[in-house]
Amino acid sequence: TGVRELRKRLPHEEIIYLGDTARTPYGPRPIAEVREYAIECMDRLVTHGVKALVIACNSASSAVLRDARERYSVPIIDVIMPAARRAVRVSRNGRIGVICTTATAQSRSYDDALAAVPDVELFTAACPLFVDFVEAGITGGPELMSAAVEYLSPLVHADVDTLILGCTHYPLLAGIISV
Repeated sequence: TGVRELRKRLPHEEIIYLGDTARTPYGPRPIAEVREYAIECMDRLVTHGVKALVIACNSASSAVLRDARERYSVPIIDVIMPAARRAVRVSRNGRIGVICTTATAQSRSYDDALAAVPDVELFTAACPLFVDFVEAGITGGPELMSAAVEYLSPLVHADVDTLILGCTHYPLLAGIISV
């Protein structure tokens, strides 16, 4: 999903994509382990002379963003701040929900991103099975719908009017999530 968006916005740039398929998904892993893996991947990309690094995984962004900005001399683009800024812009009642992996939820990276914004309340729901469904190629059906209802009900009851999809797998479930 991230590469597709980059190609739309930067059609003439060469994109080097590194997907850590040997160790994914990162979401259920401890933050320290995600950090180690993400640094290893970014070190590899930097040795190839990239112009910028896009950390297109919310769990990796949550684990490594500060370190990456100190470690590398190229621009670092994450997915946390842009999503948080957009949510603030479109929210009408200041009640924003974020659905994410366990690692992202535990990192509290979205809480940090929105901490200084007045009149915003964040409601976070870890949705670990969503990644498993996407990885298995399942984007619909009764089991997924049941998980979605379980995960999203607290956010509906909290009257959130804006939902951040805090995992790059989750846009593939937009149909189920929006029901």
